[in-house]
Amino acid sequence: MRFIHNAGQLPEGSRICIYGKGARGAELHAALRVASRPQVRCFVDSFASGEFQGLPVLRLDEFARTYDPGKDHVVVASAFYPQIVIALAQAGIREWSIYEDLPLPGEARNGGSHILHGRSTLLGYRDRESLAKRALPNWRIGQRHNLDHFERFGFPVRITHFLETRQLLDTMQESRFGKLQEELGGLTDADALLLADACADLAAFQLQHYPGNRVIVPLDTLLAMLVVYRKLSAVAPGFRSILEVGPGCGYLAFFLKRHPGLENYSLTESCESFYILQDAINRRLFQGRFRQMLSEDSGGEWYIRRDDPLHAALSLTDVEAQATVRHYPWWKLGDIADSKTAFDVVNSNANLLEFNTDALRDYLNLFREKLKPQGVFFAHCFGCESPEKNRAYLYEELYRAGFAPLLICHGAHIKAREYWTGRLAGQCDPIAPDDARKFVVGNGVFVRQGHPLHEAHYARENYQDMYAADFPGLAAFFAPPPPGCRLRSREEIIALMRERLDSFTQQAAREYGQ
Repeated sequence: MRFIHNAGQLPEGSRICIYGKGARGAELHAALRVASRPQVRCFVDSFASGEFQGLPVLRLDEFARTYDPGKDHVVVASAFYPQIVIALAQAGIREWSIYEDLPLPGEARNGGSHILHGRSTLLGYRDRESLAKRALPNWRIGQRHNLDHFERFGFPVRITHFLETRQLLDTMQESRFGKLQEELGGLTDADALLLADACADLAAFQLQHYPGNRVIVPLDTLLAMLVVYRKLSAVAPGFRSILEVGPGCGYLAFFLKRHPGLENYSLTESCESFYILQDAINRRLFQGRFRQMLSEDSGGEWYIRRDDPLHAALSLTDVEAQATVRHYPWWKLGDIADSKTAFDVVNSNANLLEFNTDALRDYLNLFREKLKPQGVFFAHCFGCESPEKNRAYLYEELYRAGFAPLLICHGAHIKAREYWTGRLAGQCDPIAPDDARKFVVGNGVFVRQGHPLHEAHYARENYQDMYAADFPGLAAFFAPPPPGCRLRSREEIIALMRERLDSFTQQAAREYGQ
């Protein structure tokens, strides 16, 4: 599959089948006639058959039965190509082109032979970052956000084309699908379906953004974010606002999309490649409720004289966007700090030990300032330890920042009560004996001054490798699995995903049918 912008880019000798009989399909048909390409077999439509511009119109099911991959070449001529390509794939048609694709936000066409450009440049990330650095009063401010740990391990921090983000779709959680289920004691039917829905959403995303590639089903990474979502829902019941730091692949968004009552989801990221992927995912999931904070410049400084005929031809008005999701780069952290928003929960993903010390202190200060008094700071994995940045170092920084621990545990810690003897502050009834389940990664639950439990637990000696207090969300980490919970295979979730994808495709066909 490829994107084209003129008839000359179509393969010679093939019969052209135009999917879409709207204005764009008519435009392509006319261009083919001008280019002396008489081999146009038919138009294809989602629902109706008939005739258009002297050619037969076949419904997709009719066309699929007579499609000859050795002769026919499908060209999608529709602004709704993301939904159409899913339907084509479901019908067993694997090769097609897209004519005059409408650029996604942040992308643009040029006169070259390919119109899908690298989003890192066209989103303006690197240019905006450069402008932000020029405005810094001291280089050390920007240096705090360097990704030394990522660079050391060869992670693709910088990318030159959006398609390079495909290599990030299943990373940071590899081979944990079985282990995460064992930690939970399995998945309920409801969680299995929720995971399958997220997989189907991501499959549809890939069909749109990575044309011509097989779909990656990142069960490890998506399940990790489902686990995070369940724990967030437990430590901050009914939360309506969340600040996420280091979203990685951005997969928490697939579950927040379905979260009831969500009013503010703010996320910030320092890694360019992840930032670009997160932008695309959140645009798709939240559409008009998403706001990219990379640049809030209005571009309103233009001027033309009022008696210019063009002035009278312009029809402009202000429409206030009702944004639920706001995406901030590292140089916009001050906007979060200056905002009037206070968050119910802060989520930090595997990064506290990977920040340099000044950045860690900045983030912890931001968390303390922006959390509501009864809000909760949750860390899912503390990041990779090093000799100079180990658990003791992190505990001291958390204590100095004024946070009190309600739960600290680490990967491979056993849940059984007998292993927690002397580490419990209170009855902690959800922690039961003889529980052989283990945590996969570290978990930390912390509260700021002003929280009802802060005073009782704010002590340096409580910062230890295993510590648990009585708090409402403790059961999410230790309680036995509910009835019907069982281990699921990858094949089972993928089969569920296919069923959900079929359902999504049928709904999209109803909404976007030609």
